[in-house]
Amino acid sequence: MCWAPAGGGCDSAAVRWPLLVLLGAVAAAIAVVVADVFPVATTRLIADLTGFAGATAAAVAFAVTARRRPGTGRWAMALGLAGWGAGQGVWTWHRAVDGRAMTFPDIENALYLVLPVCVGASLLIAARTYGQDRPPEVPTRVLLLDTLLLCIGVVGLAWETTIGAAAARSTKSVAELVLASFYTVSDLALIMFALVLALGLRRMWRRELVWLIAGMSAIGISDAVYAYAISAGITAPTWSDGGYMAGPWLLLAAAVLPDRPFRRGEAVSLLMLPYLPLGAAVGLTLFHTATSPVGPSMLELYLLVALLILVVLRQLISQRRLAAAHRALTEHLHTDQLTGIANRRGLEAYLYEVADRDQHAGLGIFYLDLDEFKPINDRFGHATGDAVLAVVASRLRACVRADDLVARLGGDEFVAVLDPAPADPEALGRRIAAAVAEPIGLEGREHQVTASVGYSTVHVGGAPGEAIREADKRMYQAKSSRR
Repeated sequence: MCWAPAGGGCDSAAVRWPLLVLLGAVAAAIAVVVADVFPVATTRLIADLTGFAGATAAAVAFAVTARRRPGTGRWAMALGLAGWGAGQGVWTWHRAVDGRAMTFPDIENALYLVLPVCVGASLLIAARTYGQDRPPEVPTRVLLLDTLLLCIGVVGLAWETTIGAAAARSTKSVAELVLASFYTVSDLALIMFALVLALGLRRMWRRELVWLIAGMSAIGISDAVYAYAISAGITAPTWSDGGYMAGPWLLLAAAVLPDRPFRRGEAVSLLMLPYLPLGAAVGLTLFHTATSPVGPSMLELYLLVALLILVVLRQLISQRRLAAAHRALTEHLHTDQLTGIANRRGLEAYLYEVADRDQHAGLGIFYLDLDEFKPINDRFGHATGDAVLAVVASRLRACVRADDLVARLGGDEFVAVLDPAPADPEALGRRIAAAVAEPIGLEGREHQVTASVGYSTVHVGGAPGEAIREADKRMYQAKSSRR
């Protein structure tokens, strides 16, 4: 898979026509195998060699492109396909050359398992790369939980409706049945994980991911047929090799085609995703309860309980994440981005909260307006003026208590709300004015501003807004008296 930034293709568009010819040849080989026009040995050899050639070509393609794009997960894909191709080679040798009786499990079964492990690693690397712009409401743990939910639901339903019925009559050991079904389970898990990533991460929804899902789906279909055959103790039909033939070549397409994301405005919502497998499990349980004299099986009940636990856990994580996002957004909306103190909206929210209290000892409100600030802006620029405002906010914050609120209303106007009101507001007002008037050193220059200060008190049951207007009025009186 070409895990690369958007717009950076692994190869030119010239690879498309040769790839189309190869895929056409593979489709023709699959048609021959399905039609079963040749002897069984010849048909099997065509199927096995087609899959082996595809895995080898895809492994080489991923390795070559990985050298040009290190750290993108392509080496994992190359290793996985090399392992799968080695398993296919051993399988082909046993079926076509030495003619020994096929056993299960065998060395090729272990080699086949390299592919799902490495594909999973590649997806995780890709998710880390493309997850940098992930929306805050879709954290990685939620994506993993959604994958687990889908996997448990799909695998449980598949077991109940197909493989489980065959396994109940099988003479195979539990270990053999687990290994036989593991291929199908891992294929489903990877497909579900890829789909969840495509839904949750905007930049992951790319053409290469579609080819990966198509390739793993083809292999998964054949794995499911073989799992059923092994569980039932029967020989898999010849056509079941079609997925093994097509899958590696579809993965080759993921390796060599240009890397392009699909265009879409917003990420698809995941809110309803966990309820799909849960709803299916509930439906199956109700159906068996109504139609079967013995009711649902223990597996169905365990499946339903597991899904319920995961859905609850998923919702708890989502709610915590949503609450954190809401707090962060509220803080951002209520904060003056220049000075870091509250803005007008933050002041209004604080006063609204205070007004809802049953009792308080009265509020003290200081209203400040800077003098000689406009000349600083006009002479030295707005950057210097902004720095002066930030220093004034810091000094005002240091003059009051940690629990008191300091806000910038805009321009060079500030408000400090003290709860409870200070015992000596005049003394505190003089201290605030003196702190603001201290020289401010910026870029080798000293700047000085002064502040006109007005004060008002909000008594219990009074209106804070009226008190702010009163403090503003007194501030202007103080400013006029200094002229």
